[in-house]
Amino acid sequence: MKKNDIQIKFQISDVDAFLEKLKKDKYILIGGAFEKTTRYDFDDERLSKQGIFIRTKDGFNDTITIKEKTQRKTQKKYFERENETFEIENCDYMKYLLEKIGLTKNYIMEKYRIIWKKGKVELHLDELPFGVYCEICSTEKEIDKIVSKLNIKNVYNCTYWDIYNQIDDSKKDIKFEKDHIFLTDLLI
Repeated sequence: MKKNDIQIKFQISDVDAFLEKLKKDKYILIGGAFEKTTRYDFDDERLSKQGIFIRTKDGFNDTITIKEKTQRKTQKKYFERENETFEIENCDYMKYLLEKIGLTKNYIMEKYRIIWKKGKVELHLDELPFGVYCEICSTEKEIDKIVSKLNIKNVYNCTYWDIYNQIDDSKKDIKFEKDHIFLTDLLI
């Protein structure tokens, strides 16, 4: 059964202050992991052109997700996709299968993610090579409440790939530092 995924993202400049707000607002820490997401397409990118995205993700669990753009074309405030996610045994096995059927073009996005939850709201704190972001996943009403409460001015209604593509080309060869400290280390 397809699930409708509604979210927005915003950049976090002061991680310590943001984590204090989460604790004060009684968000519950679910956990953290390093995630590697690989998006697959044909060489001519025909799936992407149709608004279909197939990806594998490892970290918390190994999964494959099929995302599709929603039919609501007038709604621009939130990032919204219909998706179906399946747990798989191993992302490498799935990569082999996807490449065998012709999905040889791939894009890789790596991040450290910690998940906080309160009621129907999930906050994903994502540390990427190009910054720390928060992804709010919930209903439109709940997202609006959080954006207002946190006084967030600049939001993204797109993917991390889209955010990355907005970065100046001279800064795109960014890598995680060798002795990187994961965000969850700040909680200990």
